[in-house]
Amino acid sequence: STVLIPGSVVRWGFTALEKGDTRYTFQQYFNAAVGRWVDQGFRSDADFAKKATAEEWNLYEDARFERVESRMRLFSKLEELFV
Repeated sequence: STVLIPGSVVRWGFTALEKGDTRYTFQQYFNAAVGRWVDQGFRSDADFAKKATAEEWNLYEDARFERVESRMRLFSKLEELFV
């Protein structure tokens, strides 16, 4: 899902703009809790920790690095934004 937050409602720490200049800002965010919920068989962290078999837990832990990499691939790359 996508949430649009107008930049005018956020306090920014950028340097001041000169008269006539324009600033464009684009940010992406992925909620890691949603990814964990899917990876844990649609179970909360607490429920997964209580009910996961040793095999499920080991597979989940072994795939940790790949999960991070797969989430990073979901983000746009700069060259994809300028077509």
